[in-house]
Amino acid sequence: MDNYNKMIEAIKGLGISEELEPGSAPTHVTYLYSDGTLIINEPSNMHFSNMHAHGSIVGTYPGYGAGTTWTTTSNIPWQSAGKASTIKVVEFGATVQPTAMSYWFTGCTNLEEVIFGESFSTYNVDSMG
Repeated sequence: MDNYNKMIEAIKGLGISEELEPGSAPTHVTYLYSDGTLIINEPSNMHFSNMHAHGSIVGTYPGYGAGTTWTTTSNIPWQSAGKASTIKVVEFGATVQPTAMSYWFTGCTNLEEVIFGESFSTYNVDSMG
């Protein structure tokens, strides 16, 4: 199975039912790549270039959007999947405006870099742990 079809199957596993065209992906999806890069809310127009740069997808998780609360290690997707220690780089893609970030990087023992893009806002954050 090629990488595109792997991505489609992973997205279907999230229960996202919108029709997908080749080269597109739904908004608010988070991917973990084989090089240890986690991209939260990856823009759909960057997906294939990110696969080329970071390798195959090893984790597909819901993105962070309105109404999302990642406040404990059990509801932070990459932690509940047991992948936190494999993350080396975190990038924030499309708009991310969390209210709390206390546990987002718990267990990320190999984390080397966090890239806060222009679309990341701490305006509403009341707890960064």
